[in-house]
Amino acid sequence: MDLDFLSQKLSSISDESKKLDKQYEKLVDKIGLEDDTNRVYESFPKDNHYLMINNLYKKYISQYSKSYIELSEHYYGEELPYDIYCKEFQKEKESTYLDSPKDVIELYKLFIYYGIMEKFLT
Repeated sequence: MDLDFLSQKLSSISDESKKLDKQYEKLVDKIGLEDDTNRVYESFPKDNHYLMINNLYKKYISQYSKSYIELSEHYYGEELPYDIYCKEFQKEKESTYLDSPKDVIELYKLFIYYGIMEKFLT
């Protein structure tokens, strides 16, 4: 039994599976852009709400010119980032300054700001 051959075979199967998953998601997005009922996302067992919101976001940004939409504070790029989705649409979870790297940087900025202000106030 050749373990190197089996390892290569499993690796190629894994790579092929990832490619097919990407193609399937692109196909679903293409169908979703044309379908207003969003029933196509029922085929995804998890994160189907994110895919539906991402599809709506793509429709929103496609209505405006690229130069105009880039000026908007609600433009995040061609795709809606998952952390923005979580922050905006999953409000039941209490957000903290440790949820994302940007939040941690903002927390450090607050520490520095109040550290400097403390010197001037005392």
